[in-house]
Amino acid sequence: MDEKVKRYSSEIVSIVKQLYPPQLTLLFASVLLSGAIAESLDKALRRKLGRHYRSSGIVSALVNILFDFISTADAIDEMQDPRFYAYGLDSYYRELNPFLSKHPTRQELFSLKAKLLKAAHLALSAVYAPLGYTSLAAAPLLYRHNMNIARQIRAAKRLGDILKQMIAEGYSEEELELFLYGLRANPRLAANLTEG
Repeated sequence: MDEKVKRYSSEIVSIVKQLYPPQLTLLFASVLLSGAIAESLDKALRRKLGRHYRSSGIVSALVNILFDFISTADAIDEMQDPRFYAYGLDSYYRELNPFLSKHPTRQELFSLKAKLLKAAHLALSAVYAPLGYTSLAAAPLLYRHNMNIARQIRAAKRLGDILKQMIAEGYSEEELELFLYGLRANPRLAANLTEG
């Protein structure tokens, strides 16, 4: 039965992306803009903070790491649900961090490689504080993007559950396609069905 749901995975993902549009463009633009702002603030902060200047870069990077960990962990938890694979969602969602696998586990977030990457981020932010300031400025949008992906996956699994139930109840392919068309045409109905 899951294989039948899997055939509709493209439709499911299309509907949930309509409900929770991707934020990647905004995220990349914010990183570029925050980098320019951090660079301009650097001179003023260097004078004001004096000997605490390096610490400010570390603290800024640490806040970014915390935001990223919390939001990435939420998306990772959604990817670990067996329905994620059963409904074919693994073809559409993956971790973008090149240092993690496509569908990482929480253990990977604590792996030596991940810890070394975070330590390098902190060390570079101590040497060059604007890097820490840039990460801090991007943290809210990174958090928002990751949480948005987690919401998309959660909604897609719920929609997959509904389709699975409809298939079990004997709905025809035409009826299933009409149902999905109705959800695309009426996002409010799709939102009500996928909230939980």
